[in-house]
Amino acid sequence: MRVLFAIVTIFTTSMLMGQDPQFSQYYAAPLYLNPAFSGTSNDHRVNINNRIQWPSLPRAFTTYAVSYDFYKPELKSGFGFLASTDVAGTAGLRSTNFGFIYSYKIQMYGKWVVSPAIYFGYGNRSLDFNELVFGDQIEFSNQAAPSVDPIVNQLDNENYFDSGAGLLFYSPNSWFGASIWHINQPDISFLERENRIPAKLTIHAGTRLQVKGGPWKRADISYFTTSFIYKLQGPFSQLDLGINYHVDPMMIGLWFRGIPVVQNVIGNFSRDAIVFSTGLRFKMLQFQYSYDFTVSELSVRSEGAHEISVEYRIPQFSNPSRVPRNKRILPCPTYIPYESFDSNKAYIKKSRRKRR
Repeated sequence: MRVLFAIVTIFTTSMLMGQDPQFSQYYAAPLYLNPAFSGTSNDHRVNINNRIQWPSLPRAFTTYAVSYDFYKPELKSGFGFLASTDVAGTAGLRSTNFGFIYSYKIQMYGKWVVSPAIYFGYGNRSLDFNELVFGDQIEFSNQAAPSVDPIVNQLDNENYFDSGAGLLFYSPNSWFGASIWHINQPDISFLERENRIPAKLTIHAGTRLQVKGGPWKRADISYFTTSFIYKLQGPFSQLDLGINYHVDPMMIGLWFRGIPVVQNVIGNFSRDAIVFSTGLRFKMLQFQYSYDFTVSELSVRSEGAHEISVEYRIPQFSNPSRVPRNKRILPCPTYIPYESFDSNKAYIKKSRRKRR
């Protein structure tokens, strides 16, 4: 396994274009999906995400992400911080990124809000070179002796700057947007050869459907959210789509990842996983768990993927009416509890009555 990993890591790193780690619960990692989601809540918001992919491997792919964002009404701006790290393989191939996000909120005609955003960050790619085995060590059957292969002198950890941008449109019930990451396509090669991260484009949209009627005292606590995300990075493309059903405080969801009518880079039809998710949402706290059931050729040995997300909110305004009317922005319906959703709908109706 060490020899195989060394071959794959070193001799293909200058030829293959890498892909960013992904989250099945992409709307539970909003800033990782699109920087324009910063400041789309009236609260201070903290998101923590952890994904373990293919746990049957000796060293499973493990990804962590942490983000924090808030909205500043005086500036009509959102500010955010995003950090992520991904570890893979026996030699501990690690990619770490962190950066800052700025977004601006524009109230359009009617109930729509547009949010453009930019991201500037810094990244590091590292490897435990002591875990690698080179050809001369295998030839002399002495893996404990240091290698004299000249390629060893070329190996070094790589630091780089990164950039991204996003655009989001949303109303009380719907949202759609796009983001582009690695605009500058930074060089991440361990060798003295160029290997740039290809730019990643994401397009996503969704809607929230309230369920009226039923046995509940408040019928609007039951609703559906359905959405999709399309990602394109280098020669790779991927589509995620599905639906969640919410009966607060509980949620269940079913999602599919893949493009069944398109062949992937190895000539097979692209079908990756069926994702089952469940969660609990409280007023300021949300937990979510999902499992990826792999349906591709890796299904027998991969054992899928496990993912956990936590979101915590800190109220920014004890009384939203204290914020000047011309600086209030409707929160995006993707991430707000039904209490905030209703209060903001009430605010819109109240504002309209005053204008009349």
